Amino acid sequence: MRIRRSLRGGPCRRWFALLVSFAALVACVSPATSVAHAAGWSVPQKIVSSKVWQYERPQLARDVFGDAVVVWHREEELNETLSGVEAATRRANAAWSSPVTLHGPRGGGTYAPEVAMDSSGNATAAWQTLSGVQAVSHPVGGRWGRKVTISRRGRRAEAFHLALDGRGDAAAVFEQYLSLELATRRRGGAWRAPSALPGIPRAGVYEPKVAIDARGETIIAWVHDQPGKRVQALVVGANGKLEGPIQTLSRKGPITELQLSANAVGDAVVVWREEGKNARPIEAATRLAGRRFANAVTISRQKDTGPRAAVDPGGDATILFTRIHPATTAVEATTRPARGRWSAPKPVAPPRRGSTFAPQLAAGPTSGLLMAVWGASVASAPAVIEASIRSPQGAWQTPVVISPPASFTPSIALTTNGDATAAWIHQEPLPEPSSVGPQEQPSFSESIETADYEP
Repeated sequence: MRIRRSLRGGPCRRWFALLVSFAALVACVSPATSVAHAAGWSVPQKIVSSKVWQYERPQLARDVFGDAVVVWHREEELNETLSGVEAATRRANAAWSSPVTLHGPRGGGTYAPEVAMDSSGNATAAWQTLSGVQAVSHPVGGRWGRKVTISRRGRRAEAFHLALDGRGDAAAVFEQYLSLELATRRRGGAWRAPSALPGIPRAGVYEPKVAIDARGETIIAWVHDQPGKRVQALVVGANGKLEGPIQTLSRKGPITELQLSANAVGDAVVVWREEGKNARPIEAATRLAGRRFANAVTISRQKDTGPRAAVDPGGDATILFTRIHPATTAVEATTRPARGRWSAPKPVAPPRRGSTFAPQLAAGPTSGLLMAVWGASVASAPAVIEASIRSPQGAWQTPVVISPPASFTPSIALTTNGDATAAWIHQEPLPEPSSVGPQEQPSFSESIETADYEP
């Protein structure tokens, strides 16, 4: 089974722990409340903390009113079967709820949770288990319901992705028994039995992605194993029928880091990275609402990584990524007007001698506002989370630090009026034990933290 923890920030955390010595952590880590108040950003809030559990990137969603939900994966470092999924919710202008366990260790190992929220604040979370893909809903102002298995029973389901539109209709795609399966749910209804998407040869399907637009269209992209691991896409209409044949968007491979983003009307962008020794080109294909994807364009031919995409309400697309120079790294972005060409990449965060990693990007649902967050460290100093906003006029603001030291793997969600919430994982060193204990003693605790932005 391909456990997709690597896409959720696991390697960044392990790399960080190796890079930064414990002594440096003791010297530099301070409580969240001591973080300088960055302009517009609140002091970080701690949602959950543990000396036993380790976490992976928290997944965030917000509605147009400011209601929010955060979902995360937890596990014991030495036994990943002792894992689970937890969540916390928050009404607009209220405090976060106490964490709720959506899937506990007794249910077996669980991986890669995702969460989405409709415009009214109804949330849906889903995750992967050894027995299939499971999902659970949370009505606004209510409680989490009963979890259900949405993949076919008796067959292993892997590599899933979840989408929710503004009305509350949901879709999930996943690889199951060498085919690409689609499960859907109407607002307020039950999940329908999944069906295999037609026209896809029975071979490996990787990294499936899905989005739903206001027209009722379901946009799906994936990496196909043969020949040459190509990026492919199709659109399923509101009537459940395919809108044209499958499109092949890339001609080369191998492919990794596939991402799909769409706005409410159906403008979409698919971005991916080719793997290679001397270069790792980033490519993208765009779609205007109601049309097919245009030919792919090479965005960068450098040694770049971590591409993320967003499409604003007007159809303008932005791709954010980490640019790797011989001695420095930088966060850069390129934009494309709905009916224009991609711009040359420009720095969002200036090059630095250290590292920038795990960039994340979110677009405002009704404006041209964009917000980006990423991890950043200089030399051997502990990493912090930085953030920057791009105005509708296209200018990125100077990045600000929004987390305490020893923070990494951020997420970001943006609302209609420009309010935002960021979440990340934070580590704090534990005091040295007073007596000799077992060999495996945790040297730090981990917590899930959030901060809010108000313009």
